Amino acid sequence: MKKFIVILLLVCMASALFAQARPPARAPAVKEKKQAVGLDLFPLVKGFIASETDEYNSTFYAYFSTGYEFRVAPNFGLGGSIDIIPGRVSLKDSYLYLGFAVTGRYYPSAPFDKFFVGTSLGFNMEKIGGRPATKKEGGFMGPTMSLSTGYRILWKPGIYAEPSLNYIISKESNYEVAPLGWQGSMRVGFSF
Repeated sequence: MKKFIVILLLVCMASALFAQARPPARAPAVKEKKQAVGLDLFPLVKGFIASETDEYNSTFYAYFSTGYEFRVAPNFGLGGSIDIIPGRVSLKDSYLYLGFAVTGRYYPSAPFDKFFVGTSLGFNMEKIGGRPATKKEGGFMGPTMSLSTGYRILWKPGIYAEPSLNYIISKESNYEVAPLGWQGSMRVGFSF
């Protein structure tokens, strides 16, 4: 019995020595994603669909909508978005739409990914045929604002997809600011 107790004590002491010699295994640290930049796919596809060329008319739109966001608190992000549509509405008239907005988002469940709600406030302008944007049939200038909700899916290398739904109120002519209603969005990008 004494030999058994001595062997048991030696085994316990040896295991304690080996446990101190080897540091405990730790999970690798996950680098937090604090910024995101992305491109919206829906407007890009919409521009190609709206473009057409025939013997009487040549209409071309290249629609780019991009956004940037940085995290200012664990569940809050601030950023901006830019929409640019250069194009041609006839053989002689050029077309340009430019919009920019400041955006804010709240992520209730996790920092910088998963479900979010947000808002934006900005300015947009449309110019047709080189005429000043405030003249009739020359386009418009005015405010734009939106409410949005969506879900950010963040993958390991930093790539993300972000389906969302936006309720937009915007100046759409020289005379009125009107709701454009609910519009879908699918932004893809890189988070770093």
